[in-house]
Amino acid sequence: MDESRPQSDLDASLKPGDIIGGDYQIIGLVAAGGMGKVYKVKHLKLGRELALKTLKVNRGTQRDWQKDWNNFITEAKVLARLEHPHLVKVYDLGTIDNRLPYFVMDFVEGGTLSQRIHKSALPIDLALNLFEEVADGLAYAEDLGLLHRDIKPSNILLTSLSDQNQHAKLVDFGLSSTLHSLQEVGWQIAGAAARVCGSPPYMSPEQTRGEVTDQRSDIYSFGCSLFETLTGTPPFVGDTSLIVLSKHQLEEPPSLKEATLGNDFPEPLERFVRRMLAKDPAMRYQSFHEVKALIAKLRSALAKSEQTPKASKKNTTIASKEEQERTKKTSAQKTPVKATILAAAALLVVAGGGAWFYQASKTTPPQATPKESTPELGERLKDPEEAAINAFKKKSENDPGKLVDWYWSSHQAFSPLDAGGKYQIFNCPEGINMGNFAIFDANAMSLSGKTIEADGRIILPEGEKLIYTPSQLALEHPQFFQAFKDNELFGINLAKASRLTENSLTLLDFRPDIEYLDLSGANFEAKHLAKLEQLTKLRFLRIPNTFLTGADLAGSVGAAVLKRLKGLAIGRIAKMPEALAVLAKNADLTYLEIIDEPLDKDSMKQIAAVSNLETIRFDKSLNNSYLVSELKPLKKLSQLDIVTSLIRPNIKEALSELGNLKIMVVREGFIDKELLEELKAAFPEVQFKVEPERI
Repeated sequence: MDESRPQSDLDASLKPGDIIGGDYQIIGLVAAGGMGKVYKVKHLKLGRELALKTLKVNRGTQRDWQKDWNNFITEAKVLARLEHPHLVKVYDLGTIDNRLPYFVMDFVEGGTLSQRIHKSALPIDLALNLFEEVADGLAYAEDLGLLHRDIKPSNILLTSLSDQNQHAKLVDFGLSSTLHSLQEVGWQIAGAAARVCGSPPYMSPEQTRGEVTDQRSDIYSFGCSLFETLTGTPPFVGDTSLIVLSKHQLEEPPSLKEATLGNDFPEPLERFVRRMLAKDPAMRYQSFHEVKALIAKLRSALAKSEQTPKASKKNTTIASKEEQERTKKTSAQKTPVKATILAAAALLVVAGGGAWFYQASKTTPPQATPKESTPELGERLKDPEEAAINAFKKKSENDPGKLVDWYWSSHQAFSPLDAGGKYQIFNCPEGINMGNFAIFDANAMSLSGKTIEADGRIILPEGEKLIYTPSQLALEHPQFFQAFKDNELFGINLAKASRLTENSLTLLDFRPDIEYLDLSGANFEAKHLAKLEQLTKLRFLRIPNTFLTGADLAGSVGAAVLKRLKGLAIGRIAKMPEALAVLAKNADLTYLEIIDEPLDKDSMKQIAAVSNLETIRFDKSLNNSYLVSELKPLKKLSQLDIVTSLIRPNIKEALSELGNLKIMVVREGFIDKELLEELKAAFPEVQFKVEPERI
C-alpha cells in the first residue's frame, strides 16, 4: 500500500474496456455505495464474467483510510477462504497504481435481495427457501468460528432476475471477525474492544451497545432480514439512525401481521421470527445449524398443512410511507401487558425447544421388561438401583460430573447386559445427557433410523452396527469408552464437536476397534492424524469441514489412513487435489462423498482414477452436472448421487457415458420434473430416486 493518502478517486475514471491487473476487462459499473464500487468484468484468458470490487478513496483522514483499506483486504481474505455454494467466492486480489485495492469475486446476475424486496415482499415459500440457503452458508462460516456482523438484504445476492429457480449468495464480510480460528490472515477476535458496527435497521441490541457479539447477534440480523423480506419493511423504522438503534434496545418488534397491516401469517412462522428477534441473546436460537434445520421443518410443515397464506390477494407490496407510520405508532403504543405476553411466548418456545415442531414426537417410554413382553428398541427400563442413584444425586447436589464419575466407578456405564440374544441392555447414568445411539447405514455411509438417548437403562439391538454420539459431558469423561466390549461399537460420531480437546480425543485410544468415525465440522487438526493411524480397523471416515488440508492427508500418516478406507466423505478443505491423488492408490475404496467442494474437470479426472468406486455422492459440489461424463473410466460405478446441485439438461449426454449405472439419486427442487421424466425414459435400466428436501 502507498503510505501517502490518495488525492483523487482513482476508480472514478474506470470505464468499459479498461484492463485491470492485466487479466480483467471492465464491462460496466454494477453498483456503487459508500464504501466502494462493483464492476462487471471479463477474464480475458478464461472468457468468464466476474465481479471486481474497488474501495472508495478519499474517505476521511489517513487513519480512516488505513482502517478502510485493512477492512477491505480482510473481506477479500475471508471470502477467499470460504468454499460454499451460498457464499460469494473471491479469486484474486490486487491494487491499481498501488493506491486503489480491488478484489475479484463471483458475479451474481440477479442483483440484491434488497432490490427484489423494493418490488414487493416475497412469497413465504420463496423467502424461506432463500433464507435456508443463507443459513446453510452461515452455519458453514459458524463452524469456522466466523461472524459476519452485517447481515442484511443488500448483502444477499440473487442468482436470477426471476423468482424461478432462484438461489442466494451472501457477500460482504468486511466487518467480519472470528471467535477462535483462522487468525493467520489477521482477522480480529471479537471481544470487549469490538467497535459498534453493522447497519442500524438490522443490528442486535448488544451490537448497538458496542458489546461483545457472537453468532446469536448474526441470528438477530438474519431475523430482521427475513422480517423485511416477508413484509417489505424492517421490524424497526425511524427518522434517524439513533431512533432505530434505540428501538432495537427498548421496543418489542411488531408481528408480521402488524407490519403488513393485517396480512395473515402462519403462527409457527410468527414465533420463529419473533424468537430470532428476542432482546436477550440467550432467548434466541443458539446456532445457524439450528436455524437452518427449523426453516426446513417449517417449510415442510407449511407445505403439508397447506397453511401458506394467499398474501398476494391482500397486500404483498411494500407498505406506503403512511402505512409505515401507522405501524410505527402501533409499535410505540404497545402496552407492558402486550410486551409481557410476547416475552412469555418467546420463553415458551425456548423452554419447549421449538415445541411446535417437536410436540408430535414426544412419547412416554413404556415400562415393560424384556421377560414380560417384546420391548421396543430404545425403551427405557427402571434401574434396579434407582434409590442409590437418587441418593447420590441428592448428595452431589445434582452435579453431572460427580454423578458421571460415581456411575463410572460403580456401574461400568454402558456395560451391556445380555437379554436373550435378541437385544441387549445398556446401563447409562440416568437423568443427564450422555449422547445417543444410532445404527450405521452402509449404503449412505451415515446413520439410519431413530436415535436412542443414552439415558438410564436402555434396550439396544443385538448384532447391529451401533454408532455412539457422545455428549460434551461424555467427551469430558473419555474413560467411559473403555467400558464397551471389543467390537461392540461399530463407530463414533464426533460431527460438529467443536470443543474437542487432547483429553477428549483419548477416547480414540480406548476404542481402537471402531470401523466408522465421523469428524464432520470438528476441530480436528493435522497433529491428531496419528490418532486415526492407530485405528487399524477404521474403514469409513467422514472429514468434511475439519482443519485438515489435502496436504495433511497426502503426508505419510494421512496417506496411510486414506489408503485403507472403504468409504470416505470429504470436502471444504484446502488443497483438495492432493488428497484425491492419494485416493487413486486405494483399491479398496468403494464409496466416495464430496461435500461443498467446487469440482472442475481435473478434479473429476482424479476421482475417475479411484478405480473400484461403486458409489459416488456429490453434495453441493457440481456447478455443471455434465462433468460426470469424466467418470467414464469407473467400470464398477453403479450409484451416483447428485444432491443440492442443479441438474442441467446436458446431464443426459453425460449419463450415456456411464454404462454400468444402476441407481441415480437427486434432490427435490434441484431437477426439473420434465427433465427427470426424460432421464427415466432415456435410461430405463437406471432407478432414479428423488430425495425429499432435507429436514
